[in-house]
Amino acid sequence: MTSMDALNQKRAALEAMVQDCMVAGVEVPVAVSDELQELNIALSGVPRQTHNPPKSWTQWLGQSINQHFIKRLLQNDSYAYLFAALGRQNSTLEASAANNPFEFVYKIAKPQELVVTPETRPPRDHSTMVLKLEPFDTRPVTPDSNALIELQYKRLNSCIDSAVIAATELDTIEGLNFYQMPFVSGGTLQEMISTRAPNDRLEVLTHLVKCAQTLGRLGISHGFYHGNLKPSNILITDDQIVLTDPGYFGPLKCASGFIEQGMVSSTAYYPLLVPDDLLALGIIFFETMTGVHPFASDKMLIAIDEQPGQSLLDTELIDEINFKRSTLEPYLTPLLQLKRPLLLAPWLTTTQEALILKGLRLCLGDDGLLHKDKGFADYAEFASSLWTLSSQELAEPGHSLNQ
Repeated sequence: MTSMDALNQKRAALEAMVQDCMVAGVEVPVAVSDELQELNIALSGVPRQTHNPPKSWTQWLGQSINQHFIKRLLQNDSYAYLFAALGRQNSTLEASAANNPFEFVYKIAKPQELVVTPETRPPRDHSTMVLKLEPFDTRPVTPDSNALIELQYKRLNSCIDSAVIAATELDTIEGLNFYQMPFVSGGTLQEMISTRAPNDRLEVLTHLVKCAQTLGRLGISHGFYHGNLKPSNILITDDQIVLTDPGYFGPLKCASGFIEQGMVSSTAYYPLLVPDDLLALGIIFFETMTGVHPFASDKMLIAIDEQPGQSLLDTELIDEINFKRSTLEPYLTPLLQLKRPLLLAPWLTTTQEALILKGLRLCLGDDGLLHKDKGFADYAEFASSLWTLSSQELAEPGHSLNQ
């Protein structure tokens, strides 16, 4: 184990201790908070400061924003903290345990010193990235965290719709931008996928249908694209899906300056580096039906002249992927190792496999190789195809996918 791994393990243990203290209503020991702050600074790669050290997430717990008390960390991403909060009338978890324990969610920009730089990301990371997009100069960059929060707030408010999380109260606290959202009970599509065996996907498919229908409607009525669609950003409620954490494609303020064309998204779901939500849905569809992410590979940055043996792709596709790699866009590279859905999930039928491949804009040729395909024409065709799959084929008594 490296010294960095040991520091990360120590930080995770201390963070769990702080979270337990907050849930139990016990004051966090000062020594623990101080040690966590030291670890956060050390792991950020930023030189130690002699005054005004950056505020770590543990120091936010128990604080009040607009009379709402921060009680729990929901997510610690590369650029922001996501906290669950209670109103003043329910300042303890016990006071509202019978109902929804939280009322609001606050997304707060990280201090710039604690923003995770692209170089520290683990391989095969499907989380949101920020890229500079220029011909022969596509590379990760470090965003201005305050600018990113403001940009996301504006994007959410450009589409006032019940299917998009409502963001309110864009403001600044201690020099950091934040906005408020309602706490949505229920889980995410990611949690639903992980709790369903690959041969039990009926409910997941119905939510994918809803998602396609919603994106089609929002695109027509608001000109809206999500741009960072992935299972963890699709919330499941009793009667609909709710989209959260949208991405962005366009001019962007970064720590090193302003870039003309940037991308705030996950390359695992947007490997073409364009706001293609329909392809992202197709990738989620593949992931749902096979239990494998089609771009889950540690061979993202293999050399141009290194080719995996026995690739299922035809030469046209291989040439296109290699061309993109030569222009510093390696995000299609994992397709070189793609396996047929039937090999990943033997209970599938050939008809179902064809639909899954169509979501990736691929098709199986007579030569047994994968070729480029036009894919689904629009959200309506995607939704219709999945609805047929879920309501007819998968619902048949005794069907192998429904056993």
